[in-house]
Amino acid sequence: CTTAGWSPDGQWMYFSANVGSGFHIWRQRFAGGPPEQITSGAAEEEGIAVAPDGRSLISAVGSRQSAIWIHDSAGDRQLSSEGFAYAPAFSKDGQTVYYLSRSGSSPSFVLGELWTMDLRSGRRERLLPGFVMSSYDVAGDVSGERRVIFSAPDQGGKPKLWLASLEGRFSPRQITTADSLRGFFGRNGEVVFQALEGQHQYIYRMKDDGTEARQVVSDPVVLLFGLSPDGQWALVWVQAGDAIMAYPLDGGPTRLVCNHCGTAGGPERGGAAPIAGWSTGGKWFYIQREMKDTMRLKDTVVIPLPPGQVFPALPTGGIPGGDDLSAWRGSRTIPRANIFLSSDPNAYLYVRTSTQRNLYRIQLPPE
Repeated sequence: CTTAGWSPDGQWMYFSANVGSGFHIWRQRFAGGPPEQITSGAAEEEGIAVAPDGRSLISAVGSRQSAIWIHDSAGDRQLSSEGFAYAPAFSKDGQTVYYLSRSGSSPSFVLGELWTMDLRSGRRERLLPGFVMSSYDVAGDVSGERRVIFSAPDQGGKPKLWLASLEGRFSPRQITTADSLRGFFGRNGEVVFQALEGQHQYIYRMKDDGTEARQVVSDPVVLLFGLSPDGQWALVWVQAGDAIMAYPLDGGPTRLVCNHCGTAGGPERGGAAPIAGWSTGGKWFYIQREMKDTMRLKDTVVIPLPPGQVFPALPTGGIPGGDDLSAWRGSRTIPRANIFLSSDPNAYLYVRTSTQRNLYRIQLPPE
């Protein structure tokens, strides 16, 4: 579900939901009863304003497309051409791009199929047919083998972590039993992941066969953004103060990266770039910044890292959101937010979304 609205008498809730065929208007009697689908068709409906007499509602009806773009020395060009593509990532050598493409059979806007594109030839390929996922992490070559860890729903619709070989050397296998939203390849065959325990999310580590799982961050978290290049730090968004913290996986003091530095939710959750992280290869650290007094991201600051270090010099209050970057020699500002960096700050991926909608009045069926 995304948006919702009440009938004037408070007896019905109307909401926009996707159960596998796009976002359409549903209703359900309050405080119980079966949900009823009101609209259908190729177009989707988002947003709900119920008329004061309760006989109709107004919604934005239309379609939404999303494409992967690349910016490099040749300028800007579009890579994907159809559907709803998002969550791109470079391979380590910068010659391959991975991304998700929302499947028409997916009951969620944050689930998609994994695709790859060779930047030299332009050849595209769908990987792991039959699986839709909300997040993924592709490992570098392991004895000549590319592997991916991804979060995908099980038969009951609960998110679990899976491990697969992109070379087809073994079938995808489920490696967690807990509800697991995100996972990343760590050091020495380990996986670091985010999972639900009770009412909160925590960070765990385990072997890549799913054994020896143990909690490594005691604080509840909102989102695990990723791991440092050396695999020793987890970068997470925590609830307290909307802060981004770095937690050492082997114990020790945490580091405040920034406070009140952005949001990672909203309609694009799961597909947006991390608020902070590392370039491919780990030579640069970046952080996205918000416009003043808004929740909109405006640009991305990229800071060079000295050899052997995984963080820039972090002040006590974390990286500030202002324009003073004098503390970091060699830093630069990319005038675009929500980017996915390569090893070179001059080359990055981003997503362009186009929406075509018009407002329609929809007559409601009798109660």
